[in-house]
Amino acid sequence: MSIPKGALKDSKVSWDCLGPISGGGTVVGLAISPVREVLGYWVAPTPHIPLYWAATSCGIFRSYTSGKRWTQYLTGLTTPLLSSLTVAINGALFAGALDGSLCYSMDFGKSWSAGKVPRELRAPVTATLASPSFRKDNAAFAATSGTGVLVTRDGGKSWEDSSVGLADSTVLALAASPDWS
Repeated sequence: MSIPKGALKDSKVSWDCLGPISGGGTVVGLAISPVREVLGYWVAPTPHIPLYWAATSCGIFRSYTSGKRWTQYLTGLTTPLLSSLTVAINGALFAGALDGSLCYSMDFGKSWSAGKVPRELRAPVTATLASPSFRKDNAAFAATSGTGVLVTRDGGKSWEDSSVGLADSTVLALAASPDWS
């Protein structure tokens, strides 16, 4: 769904349905890319046509049409039962799953690779967050329901515990300031 510009000022403006994501299941994560691929280069997206991704219980869907049409991408996903999605500043994508899997895509969601998550750290992923400095540090985080927070420092290839000091091993959300302070 989208809300027209100025809708928050005018309560008479209604939401517009976008899609559908046919056979896509429940959307659990939505990401809009800050960059776009053009002939193999990453550039700022056209202001009128952002790239959208949706994580669902049936996999990843991508839209180049501002949400009017969606295409499913499953290549490389270890499970279609996703629970979170985030996009990094360079367009890298991270998806978390209910079985504790963490996958990443470096080609704008066309294909996915499974990250290495130690068996003892596998728990349903509740949220994912890419570092605001991802281009430099390749870091991303995953909140889980049962094993705290995980971190990758290699762009999603491997994940490790980052829960030092947490009082509870269930984390439902993640946030970071834009300057990483």
